[in-house]
Amino acid sequence: MFKLILTITFLSFCASSVHATLVDGSPGDSSFTTVNGLDWLDWSSTVGMDASTALSSYQGWRLATGDEALNLMSTAFNLSPVPTVGSTPGYNSTTLLPSVVDDVNTFLSLFGSTYSFTYNNTTTHYIFAQSPAGSIGVNAGFSNSGDLTSAIFHYGYAPTSYNPSTSAVTHGIALVRDHDVNSVPEPSAIALMGLGLVGFGVTRRKQKKN
Repeated sequence: MFKLILTITFLSFCASSVHATLVDGSPGDSSFTTVNGLDWLDWSSTVGMDASTALSSYQGWRLATGDEALNLMSTAFNLSPVPTVGSTPGYNSTTLLPSVVDDVNTFLSLFGSTYSFTYNNTTTHYIFAQSPAGSIGVNAGFSNSGDLTSAIFHYGYAPTSYNPSTSAVTHGIALVRDHDVNSVPEPSAIALMGLGLVGFGVTRRKQKKN
């Protein structure tokens, strides 16, 4: 019984923690990523658009606030120490932690490359979006073998230069909408369902032994 209580406590903790993760869209729709209760439209969908064009092209979405944009970066890249707003911390092959490599690869697969080029055997992907906080995202360099070799993060870079009527060929637009909790089971709900099955299995096993 005590072990079951410990299991319940552990799974409940895990269920409450998963809300800080990035979840790719919903079944059959990978055009957005859910983070902390908000759906983020893939940035590759709005490359070269200004905010007005992006909003008219994607009805039901709105421009992310500056705080939402920075919270996304904070959640996606758990860097230590946390960079200050407006900074562009950089990492190369000697300073890239495995966790940072995983985070960058995940971010690229979810939000899409907004611009890329190859130079000196290195392919660079921009994963950038314009937001009221300034430029957010990451500049990621990859070797010929596909290994991440460098990463430069934008935490609200040049916020004073943001203009909603300006477009950039290297940036998408940070568009969000409230997540519809009925569209797909929450990770916490899945964890709790699994917990119920575990408890049911334990009870059945004890009944059989008796």
